[in-house]
Amino acid sequence: MHIIPFKAEHARYITTRRMNNDLMKVRPEYMDMLEQLEKPNLSWTGVVDEKIIAAGGMMPMWGNVYEGWVMATEDIHKHPIQTARIIKKIFDRVMIDNKVERLQTTVRSDFAVGHKFAKWLGLHSEGVMKKYMDDKDYDLYARIF
Repeated sequence: MHIIPFKAEHARYITTRRMNNDLMKVRPEYMDMLEQLEKPNLSWTGVVDEKIIAAGGMMPMWGNVYEGWVMATEDIHKHPIQTARIIKKIFDRVMIDNKVERLQTTVRSDFAVGHKFAKWLGLHSEGVMKKYMDDKDYDLYARIF
């Protein structure tokens, strides 16, 4: 997998293809905000054979608190272990380089693979956020350094 700087057009590509899980949908109003995810040294895109497989990054919230995000096409299933290891390595490096004290993310409550992945990244569930988005429950995960 080749890592390149994230661009909003990468997210548009991912969201217009079949994503890695049918539960994952991007609300139309968020499509106009994808440029906000372009953060030098904080966001990235993974490419295999010139195809975008996944993208991820961290958004500074306040102080040393960051929100993590990852999105992927269904092609991630062809490279699951490699992609997971690269994401973990990048997140660990970004957290150290930016002196992150808290990294948090949300996972839709019925997305079992997302929960497993968040835990594998070292995040711990802090509770359920009822009707967080689109009338669905989400779990808040965080990792404290």
